[in-house]
Order: sequence, then C-alpha cells, then structure tokens
Amino acid sequence: MARTATGNGYWLMSSTGRTFNYGDAPDVGDITDFTPGNVPLNKPVIDAAKTVGGTGVYLVAEDGGVFGMGGAGFHGSAANIALNSPVRS
Repeated sequence: MARTATGNGYWLMSSTGRTFNYGDAPDVGDITDFTPGNVPLNKPVIDAAKTVGGTGVYLVAEDGGVFGMGGAGFHGSAANIALNSPVRS
C-alpha cells in the first residue's frame, strides 16, 4: 500500500502487480499493461512507494525488478543481478 501526498487516498497492490486506486489516488495502470497475455512475473511484487509528486508509484518485486507506474519514471532494475537473498522492501 502507498498513500497519496494529501493523505486523502491510497493505492493497493497485489503480488501480481495489479494496482487499485482509492480516494484522490490517480489510476496508474497495472503491470499487466507491460505483460501482454498476462505473462506472470518471475517473482511477486512485495512493496510500493509513491513518487514525490504523487502522480505515480514504484513497485518492487522479490527478484529486484522495479516497475514505474503512472508518473513514476523508470531508472533501472536489479532483476538481472544474482542476489544473495530476495528483496524484502
């Protein structure tokens, strides 16, 4: 879950990358927008953070995959790096 900057809304995320917006949280799309045919993720989404401007959300998966949703720009990911343990947050 990530709350909006105003505190008047929030986004909920599922482990599969589905996003649900409530209150003043804008619709930021789903990971399914990036995976035609509902191709499953390698590892589940485990955390989320809103952008400073509040127009987007970053999702992170257990394997280090990062997804920029809505107004969140993509700046790279650790999904292709062999990690010693899964990402937790």
